[in-house]
Amino acid sequence: MQKHSVLDTVIENAHAMQRGLGKTDRANLDEYFQGIRDIETRLNKDEQWIGVPPAPAPLPEPKPGLAGREETKLIYDIMVAVKEADGTRLFDHVALAYGSNLRTEHSLDNCPTLLTGGGAGIKLGHNIVVSKDTPLCNARLTLLHGIGVEAERHGDSTGVIKELIA
Repeated sequence: MQKHSVLDTVIENAHAMQRGLGKTDRANLDEYFQGIRDIETRLNKDEQWIGVPPAPAPLPEPKPGLAGREETKLIYDIMVAVKEADGTRLFDHVALAYGSNLRTEHSLDNCPTLLTGGGAGIKLGHNIVVSKDTPLCNARLTLLHGIGVEAERHGDSTGVIKELIA
């Protein structure tokens, strides 16, 4: 049995129609047929893998449930509970910003953001709500100043957030 492309059959039947078309219409029809040919080629390539079992994974499947919980707790304990030689903690030297510039449905306002770590000289353990039109970049500019980067601006910032500075 010879494998014949469906597109080849359609093109054979379309030759008579193509003779009556103008140059632009013929080009559009050729582009359309090329798109169909590309899809057909991709389907033929995928078809060769039907029934072929996947190769075994180089690592075993992870166990169900929360894996790594104890390891994560250990890392947190090291960051917060372990003292450095000078009496400080690793957490005292960290400046961390976590969040997004989008809240929901591409809304750029009221973005929840977590700023933590003692490395930037910010107040810890506070919930600070800034005025409605405060750019999120103001928080990042405040962190930059806290770690010693005296940048004038960051993105669309308008200044530091004074309520955030410890």
